[in-house]
Amino acid sequence: FHKRDHQVCFGGAMFALAAQEWPRYRSDWMDVGLGLAETCHEMYRTPTGLGPEIVDFLDGADLTPRAWKYILRPEAAESWLYMWRYT
Repeated sequence: FHKRDHQVCFGGAMFALAAQEWPRYRSDWMDVGLGLAETCHEMYRTPTGLGPEIVDFLDGADLTPRAWKYILRPEAAESWLYMWRYT
């Protein structure tokens, strides 16, 4: 299985910024950023609407929460803000 920590959610914003800052626009980097931000959004599809700290990817598709705690990390919101700004 594969796991993803909540802090990885900032990767979407990181790739979006990098796509803008090169001498030419890098659509491939923007696509990676969008994919990371979308996966992070899926982490928040829980009964409470709060994303877990860690999820496991089982069978390549299902997100299974491993750590049911939420400690107010801003990475997801930052990534979504950058995606809103650059798309």
